[in-house]
This record gives sequence, structure tokens and C-alpha cells, in this order.
Amino acid sequence: FVYRLEIAPNAPNLTVGIKRIDRYSQRRQQIVVPQGNRFAILMDAKKRGFSGEIKLLEENLPAGVKMFAQPMKANLNLMPVVFEATAEAPIGGALIELTAKHVKEERGISGGFANRGDFSLGQPNNALYYGCHVTKVAAAVVDPVPFRLELVQPTAPLVRDGSKTLTVKVIRDESFKGKINLQFPLRAPGVGTNYQIAVKPDQAEIK
Repeated sequence: FVYRLEIAPNAPNLTVGIKRIDRYSQRRQQIVVPQGNRFAILMDAKKRGFSGEIKLLEENLPAGVKMFAQPMKANLNLMPVVFEATAEAPIGGALIELTAKHVKEERGISGGFANRGDFSLGQPNNALYYGCHVTKVAAAVVDPVPFRLELVQPTAPLVRDGSKTLTVKVIRDESFKGKINLQFPLRAPGVGTNYQIAVKPDQAEIK
């Protein structure tokens, strides 16, 4: 047998993606923002050869859309990201690049979006027969949805071994009488809560 050994410098590497909900699915692997409303995702990061905080860059977003995200802490690999569209944002979409970089500019570490696209699934065991890797994410502004959520800002922090009740207000269109499922997909280390709670059609707020 003949072998060839290649040696390269151990350079830092960074990629970001949207946390998967299903093992084989593209569900919620897109950014879909209703006019005058918000859309949230969990971004994950793969950091190799370095440590420290990273931040997402607000670039290439559809017209009328803004992004809100705190830097990802050095000891975490997930961060919540909220996209908000104005009521006048034009309907439409595009493939955009999501990029991130180290909070310390002098480190010169940056990276882009990476996702595995699953296109052909089947038996046995929901096997993946065809897929590809993509470096852009689909983002779109869509028609308004019939409700909005507002979190009442807490007036004091959550202390160690303490508890806090959060209030969520639901603003509905008059024609919308459906049930709403609220989810709490990201909890800081050491914090626990119910993952999901249902808002009944007659409720204007829930705690």
C-alpha cells in the first residue's frame, strides 16, 4: 500500500447554522418574517481551534428587516436571534449569507453559514438518499399573521436559586380565535422552565 500524509497549520475555523428541530427535515431552516412582526431562531456555532465570544453580522437581510442578537458566550454553542420586519417591508425573499466573527476584531476570525440540505428520504428507517451542503439561507418577508406576542420586561434580574414569573401578552386580530402554543426553546445554564404552554382563544396574556 502507498500512503500520503498531508500536514497543514491548525488554523481557527468557524461556521454557524440554524439548530435543527428534526433529524432529517428542513423545517424551520429558513427565516420567514411576517410584515410588522418577528421571527426567532436558534443559531448554533461550530468553533474549532479557538475560544471566545462571537457575534452575528447584520448584513444581506431583506429590505425592511432588522436582526437582534447578543454575542454568543464563550462557553455556549447556541444563541437566540430575532428578526423583525416593518409593516411596510416589501413581500419577497432571497438566499442570503449569514456571517459571524470573533468579538475581538484583532483575532481576525470569521465564518459563514453551513447547512446540510435533505432532499430525498425513504425506507428503511427514513434513510437519506440525496442531499447537499449549502452556504446560504432562505430569508423572506411574508404576509402578516393574525397575532403578535409581547413579553413584559422584568423589572429585576433572576437571582441564584430564585424564581420569576414572566408575562406574555397576546395581541390578536379580531377575526383570529385560535389557540397559540408558546415555546421556550433556549434556557440559560442553570435555568429551568416549561418548554411549551398553550394560550387559549379567550386569553389576552399568560404567565
